[in-house]
Amino acid sequence: MMNFFMSIAIMVHLLAALVWVGGMFFSYWILRPVLASQMIPPNELPPLWRQIYKRFFAYVWISLIILFITGFWMMLYGLGGFGAVPISIHLMMTLAIIMAGIFVYIQFGPFQRMCHSIDIGDKQAAAAHMVKLRTVISINMYLGLFVVLMAAGSRYLGI
Repeated sequence: MMNFFMSIAIMVHLLAALVWVGGMFFSYWILRPVLASQMIPPNELPPLWRQIYKRFFAYVWISLIILFITGFWMMLYGLGGFGAVPISIHLMMTLAIIMAGIFVYIQFGPFQRMCHSIDIGDKQAAAAHMVKLRTVISINMYLGLFVVLMAAGSRYLGI
């Protein structure tokens, strides 16, 4: 019966990670260049990104909750606890906590400042905050991609 619950937890966990990391990858490597190629002036983009990130961040919050619940459950009940798991699991958990902290910073830092700048009509400030937002999201994206690689390969690499 534990195998059934572990399988469900892994599937839900991977789906939540896919939504978060895949969403960052899509926005950074696909959507952003397409929007830039449309000859839209940079100071006209923040209102569009505001709507995109507002929707995406709602899914990130859901993903975060799912990731932490399933991650801790799998570690504590499916894998035998903190002392029984390999260093790769500890590293993934540490990076997940760092990524969650970065996301909270993104949500309540550069994103909120960009939204405020849009609300007061300061297009230049909004564009500057958007650049900061993009930079911090890229850091989180690369951390997330590293975690995905760790999850996929660590068992077979012996770490």
